[in-house]
Amino acid sequence: MYVLVRRGLAWLTLLGLLACAAYGLIHYRLFRQDVWTPTGLKRFVIFAAIYAVVFAAASLWKPVWFPSAAALLVLLYTAAAAGPVAVFAVTLVLLSSFALGELFLARGASPANYSVSDFVLALLLGLSAYMFAVSIAAAFPVNYWLVYLAVLTIPVVCNRRALRLLFAAIPRVARPRSLSWPERLASGALIFVLLSHWLVSLQPEVGPDALAMHLVVPGAIAVSHRWSFDVTQHLWAVMPMGGDWCFTLLYLLGGEAAARLFNLALLLCIAALLFAEMRRWLTRGLALFLVALFASTPLVQLATGSLFVENLWASLCFGALISIDTYRRHGNPRFLYTAYLLLGAAAASKFGALAFLAPLGAISLWVLASRPATPRFRYAITALLCFLIFAAPPYISSFVKTGSPVFPYLTKTFPSRYPDLAAGAGTPPPGPPLGWTTPFDLTFRTNLFHEVQDGATGFQYFVLLPLAVLLLRRKWPPLALASGFTAAVFAVLTLVIEQDVRYVYPALAPATLFIAGAFASLQRVETPLYRFAIATSIAIFALDLYFLPSSNWMHKDFVLNPASSKARLEYLTAYAPERNLVAYFNRTHPGAPVAFFESNAIAGLDARSQTTSWHTVEFYRRILNAAAPEEYFRTLNEYGLGFIIAPRPNTAALITTTVEEAFLESCVAPESLSGNYFAGRVKSCCQAHQPAVAPAGEYDDPDPHIEYTGLWFRGRFAPASRGTVTFSSAPGAALTLRFTGTEVIYVYTKAFNRGIAEILLDRASQGTLDLYSSSIEWQTATPFRAPSSGQHILEIRVTGRRNAASTGVFVDADSLVVR
Repeated sequence: MYVLVRRGLAWLTLLGLLACAAYGLIHYRLFRQDVWTPTGLKRFVIFAAIYAVVFAAASLWKPVWFPSAAALLVLLYTAAAAGPVAVFAVTLVLLSSFALGELFLARGASPANYSVSDFVLALLLGLSAYMFAVSIAAAFPVNYWLVYLAVLTIPVVCNRRALRLLFAAIPRVARPRSLSWPERLASGALIFVLLSHWLVSLQPEVGPDALAMHLVVPGAIAVSHRWSFDVTQHLWAVMPMGGDWCFTLLYLLGGEAAARLFNLALLLCIAALLFAEMRRWLTRGLALFLVALFASTPLVQLATGSLFVENLWASLCFGALISIDTYRRHGNPRFLYTAYLLLGAAAASKFGALAFLAPLGAISLWVLASRPATPRFRYAITALLCFLIFAAPPYISSFVKTGSPVFPYLTKTFPSRYPDLAAGAGTPPPGPPLGWTTPFDLTFRTNLFHEVQDGATGFQYFVLLPLAVLLLRRKWPPLALASGFTAAVFAVLTLVIEQDVRYVYPALAPATLFIAGAFASLQRVETPLYRFAIATSIAIFALDLYFLPSSNWMHKDFVLNPASSKARLEYLTAYAPERNLVAYFNRTHPGAPVAFFESNAIAGLDARSQTTSWHTVEFYRRILNAAAPEEYFRTLNEYGLGFIIAPRPNTAALITTTVEEAFLESCVAPESLSGNYFAGRVKSCCQAHQPAVAPAGEYDDPDPHIEYTGLWFRGRFAPASRGTVTFSSAPGAALTLRFTGTEVIYVYTKAFNRGIAEILLDRASQGTLDLYSSSIEWQTATPFRAPSSGQHILEIRVTGRRNAASTGVFVDADSLVVR
């Protein structure tokens, strides 16, 4: 009876979750999102079709050689697209990291008994040591590629045992295997999705985080051979930067392409750990497919397709979990120390990695409880010291530089010596309240958790994790139980602290291991449900592939030909035009400081820079509070900024304020164009142009006939006239239109946060206009008639007053119509 009830609940749960998934897809219209551009979807379908034909032919002819042949072709094309130096740099760093990590582990195992997990853990351990070393070396002018090359070569030359292990493992990995049809299909699915990520990683960098930080650090060190840790220049300069130290290591040896390929290699490390551990209780085919299912998660493309640090700290945290389980099975305390060393390195890469400490600490205590009292206490103390030594450097550096270990955050708990700067960092907007609907929201309303579109977290976790919880039994593999516990605790702690879905990424690999435990249980006890769950997973895999670019905007066009310099230039011009302008300034005005308007893409500039963002707080505040173009001009002169990179007026690129727009048009001489941005030189004097008199016609809010004084902002809103609205809450701010005619129709937005505007015609007050409404009313129109035809002046002022029911004093302009 118990078995029948359990079986029925499992079926009802899975069917109910599928019904909820169908509801989420339909109700929230996930397929109506702009997931792909038409060009991108066409390219992806063509790539998939070509791959399917090649894979089918290989499966019928020489299936055992397909993985090896695919790997060889990937290597050759990578060398052509990224350059052989980049391939060499990544290979050297990985090889040296393994040789260094193997020295510490020193298992003494024969090559035949050295597992895939052992290889990856040794690699991550050595990489953590290099990360620690670069974090110290960054403070001194010793960071040259020759120095790095020499240091990386030492472990390779000295640790001959590591080389023997590798040479013994290569034939085992490359040896052709006889695969069943399910295993062939699973391996084909995994290779396809990994190839998709690989092609994206061969593109030049266009990610906003990378161009504002993660590529800035390596580029700055390549120029000055040290990092300044100056928070007045970069507010984030003392944050945990383990990922940036790794990227620096690769960048100095092989350039930007090497750093991006290294990020892909970290994904392969996660995939290898997943497969090796699942293989201990699943068939080869199912283990391969579950790794493919993990890799098809859209968030994986976000983390891999740009220089984000998520793959690094996710691999380190996952490696720590695997190390603890290895210690449980073998009793070698070096694996316990490795776990906490990796966790410390993860914390030195991202503050959020500390959320792993709670579940891993609990698991460690559970494992240590079965050991004798004396050594377990010594083991625990040693493991804690390993964690502190590798985690502490960025927090100590931050404390020494600013007085706060976590500058610029947690200012109430940790006050700093730069409170004004820290206040400029701000806080992200809150996400939805956490509750029992959170898993649904994460899957089908993912946009609520910042940065991404709906569906970006993958659909398998919504459908399969609850089923795994229902099937949970004590007889499950201990690693599966530990993985489920770790993923749940980490995800909850992360979302409580900050509701950014990208920070949940490290929970995906442990969650996949937990799902693997459920499949292992189903395979033994419930064959029909097991087969139905596999069929469901295959459908989810296809769904994930369609939503692959939903986690970002950078790869919606997929790729054309990363080896083509023309295609790379077109890609940069479309997605990061500032990079072309940075290269222009480096060529024509080397060393000249540059101001970046509406952009943080300062990577690659061989000079000082300031941006209109929280990254350079003091400059940003001066610009933000400027009420006239002349104030922009004075600010740039005071900062010694004679050149700018900014959006081109009257293009799709948004210019935030009307003052900025006037400054760019009146006070800057363009020198070079790239996409929607331009590079310009600040003129020797700045004088705003007088707008022309407007004849009869319609004038949208950005039209140059409309003159704005004071601080006005511009935003994009689809229901507005031509998609833009200009608004202000600054008392005294005004817009003016000189026109010829008898009437002007003022088109604006009524809303819950609107205030009261004063209307003047030919300098005479026409009274006030209350723009408040409990609901949003787009394109509301109010006419104002002149006493006679001819030339007149309409002025609309922000009074700073509001209706008692309003939540703000905003006044906006959508358009003006002259008759």
